[in-house]
Amino acid sequence: MSALRVVLRWVMSTKVLSMLSAVLHLILLAAHIVLYELSRRGLEKRLVFPLHSQTVVSFAITAITTAFGTVYYAALTFITQTLSTRRDLQTNQSLTATHDHAAAWAGIVAAFLRLWDQKAVTASIFGVLNVFLYLTNILVLHITTPALFSLEAFNSSVPTAVDTLGFPFLNFTRSNFDATTPNGREVIWLAFMDSILESLYFLPYIIRTNTNLGLLGGTLYDIPVERSEAPGTFSVNATGLNVTCGYLTPSNVTGGSPWNISMEGSPEVYEANLDFAGAINSSPGFLNSSSNFIDQNGLDIIFTTIASLPDSSGSQPPTVPVKYGEKLGLYPLGLFRCHVSSVTQTAVLDAQSLQIMSLEPIIVKTSSAWLPVSWTAQAPADLNDPLGALDVSLIDMWETVYRMAPSVINGLSGSVADLCFNQQIAHLSGAKTTFLPNNITLHLVENALSETLAAIFWTLGHLPRVTDVFDNGTNLLAIGLKPGHAVGTQLFTQLRLKLSTIAILWGLLASALLTLYSAKFSTYATPSADTREGIDGTGFLHAIWVFRNNPMLRRHLDQVHTPSEKNLRKAGMIKTRLADRANVNSASGSPGSQMVATGVLL
Repeated sequence: MSALRVVLRWVMSTKVLSMLSAVLHLILLAAHIVLYELSRRGLEKRLVFPLHSQTVVSFAITAITTAFGTVYYAALTFITQTLSTRRDLQTNQSLTATHDHAAAWAGIVAAFLRLWDQKAVTASIFGVLNVFLYLTNILVLHITTPALFSLEAFNSSVPTAVDTLGFPFLNFTRSNFDATTPNGREVIWLAFMDSILESLYFLPYIIRTNTNLGLLGGTLYDIPVERSEAPGTFSVNATGLNVTCGYLTPSNVTGGSPWNISMEGSPEVYEANLDFAGAINSSPGFLNSSSNFIDQNGLDIIFTTIASLPDSSGSQPPTVPVKYGEKLGLYPLGLFRCHVSSVTQTAVLDAQSLQIMSLEPIIVKTSSAWLPVSWTAQAPADLNDPLGALDVSLIDMWETVYRMAPSVINGLSGSVADLCFNQQIAHLSGAKTTFLPNNITLHLVENALSETLAAIFWTLGHLPRVTDVFDNGTNLLAIGLKPGHAVGTQLFTQLRLKLSTIAILWGLLASALLTLYSAKFSTYATPSADTREGIDGTGFLHAIWVFRNNPMLRRHLDQVHTPSEKNLRKAGMIKTRLADRANVNSASGSPGSQMVATGVLL
C-alpha cells in the first residue's frame, strides 16, 4: 500500500473527520465573531485603495470570497455528509430512515422533499430536518460570504505644500543694474514710475471686480502658483492695510495756486498747490489729494474736503474758511492726512477656486476718532535717491504710488486714485453715486482708503506694464510678486474596505447553527472495524452489494409489486443495522469483506 493511500485512509477515518468537522465549524464561527469585532471598531477601513483601481479591487474581493466560501462550505458539507452516512449505517434504525437521510444530502430541494415525505410515512422527521436545516444554513453562508466585503468611497485629507506668489515688491534683483549705486537705483526708480503710470489705468476696473485672486477688500493674500484639481484648503499668508487718519489744523489759507497755509504750532508759512477748485467744482463732497507741499519734497499726501466728516462720536475736524472766486463764496475746508501700516493676517483658501474662505484677524474698522496729526513729513524726504534704503516696501511708499496715479480725463479734478477712493467711499456707504453722500464717517473713509490702496498694489503686481528692454539687454520688471510657500490639505476620493454588519450577523447565526447541527456527527465514535478498507458510498452499486450479501433483508423486506416512492418507504419500515459486520460475514462467507454505506431501497 503506497504512502499516499495510507495518508488518505487516515484522513478519511471517522476519528479524523470528526475532529476536522469540529475544528472547521468552530473556525467558521470564530471568523464571523472576529469580523463582527473588526466591523464594530471600523478597523477594516484602514485598508485603502486608489479610486482608479475600483473595478479590479471589487472583482478581486468578490472572486476571492466566493471561491473561498465555495471550497470551504463544500468541504464542510462533504465531511458532515460522510459522518452522517457512517452514523446511519451503524445505527439500528429503519431502512426508510437510512434512505431518507442519504437522499436528503443530495441537496436542499431533495431534503425538503424527503421532509415532505414524512407526512405519508414518518420515518425520521428530526433526522431529515437536521439535514435540511444544515443545507439551508450552507445556502445562507453562500449568500452572505460574497456580501461580507464592499468598497466605500471617502474623501481623504492629504497634507500638501505649494508655491505661492504674494505681496508686490520693488524688484531689485531681476536687473543688471547695481541697486547699491545711485545711478542703478535711478533706473529702477524710473521704471517704477512708468509701471505706476501704465498699470493704474486698470484701477477703476479692478476695484469694481470682486473676483481678483489675491485681493479681498483691504487685504492682499498669497495665491498658489497652480490651481488644485482636488478639493481642499490652503492656509496662506495675507497682509492687511490698516489706515489711520488724523486732522491737520490750518490757521489760515490765502492766495491761490500756490496757496499759503499757516499751521497751528508752526511759525512757518507753507506753500502748496492744493486743488481747492476741484474740491468745490467737482462736487460738494469730493475728496481731493495734494502732494505738493514744497518744503516736504512732494512725498506727503494731504486730503482736502469741504464735506462733513464726523467720527464715531460725531466730532468734526477743524476747518478753515476758504474763498475761491467772487461767485463761489466761502467754504469750510478740512485737511487730513493718513498713515498706513501692515497687519499680518492668515487666510484659508479653497484649493480649487483660490477664493478666501476665512481671514483672521479682521481689519475692517467699525469705529474711529479724530486725532490731530503732525504736519511734518512722514515719507522719505530725499527725492534724489528715494530707494536709498533697499528694504523699502510699497507700503512705505504708498504716498508716492498714490501721487503718481494718472490723472482723470473725464473733467473731474484729481487722479484715478482719487476717483476710485471716492467711489469706494460711496460704495461702502451704500450710495449709488461717484460723489460722497452725507452719511460718511471717519472709519468708513479709512476703510475705503485701505481697499483703494490694496487694489493699487494688486494692480501693480498682477497687471504690470509691457517690459522695457534696455540697451544693455536687461529685461527689467520693476514690480514683482514675493514668492513663498503654503501648506494645506487636499481631499482625494479614495476607496476603503467596508464590512457589512448585516452579512456578518446572518453569517454568524448560520455558523452557530451549523456547529450545533454537526455536533452529533463530530462526536460520533466509530467501531474499530470501520478503520478497515471497505465500501464508503451510497451509490447504486453499493445498494446491490448490500442486498446480495445481506440475506436478512430478503427475509424481512416485503416484495413490492408497485415500486412507488411511498410503497418502497412503507416496505422499508423495518429496523436493521446495515453495517453489522456479523450479519454480512455470515451471509457472504467472505471474512475480508465489509459493508460501509448504502442509501437505496430496492
